[in-house]
Amino acid sequence: MRADVSGDVVSVLHAGGADQYVVSARAGGGGRGVGRQKQEVRSKKSGVRSQKQGVYMTGETSCIFCKIAAGQIPCFKVFEDEVVLAFLDIGPLVRGHTLVVPKKHFATVMETPAEVLGAVNQRMPKIVRAVLAATGAKACHVLVNNGAEALQSVQHLHYHILPRMAGDTFRIPWNAGTLEKQAGAALASAVSRAIVS
Repeated sequence: MRADVSGDVVSVLHAGGADQYVVSARAGGGGRGVGRQKQEVRSKKSGVRSQKQGVYMTGETSCIFCKIAAGQIPCFKVFEDEVVLAFLDIGPLVRGHTLVVPKKHFATVMETPAEVLGAVNQRMPKIVRAVLAATGAKACHVLVNNGAEALQSVQHLHYHILPRMAGDTFRIPWNAGTLEKQAGAALASAVSRAIVS
């Protein structure tokens, strides 16, 4: 479904009234993400259910991306199949800023099954190539924010495709530090021990 979206704010009705959401997930946060978002997945009969169950888009959640995927809120769609939806961010950081989401609801990479991540990433190259072709860009960032501390503004896994052009003004702060040998060895060992197959 292609639709014209007038303005940044969409009113989403809940039993208790109307909450306003900004339909935008900013890679750097900055206050243009979700205005008020209820994080838990609710069932009308059984109350709260964990997001880790991967609830399909039936309109029983208040997640803004679930509502977009279900067709309850319009978007500038660029790709859709049975697993993935890709659409333009209406608060773009750069021209062509595109969001790619799995249709099932998982909050972060850490909670998403490997097969879902694999399916999303199988589709990513052709979506990225299409965004670059349409914008004339030759390079891009593909970013994923996981958790509030990492500036994730919508708690539904989503990838940001950010086309980059020579001379553009968008910048990601990257203040590199140093990793000492002993600290690096200890940290690498701790991460290795924490990995479960």
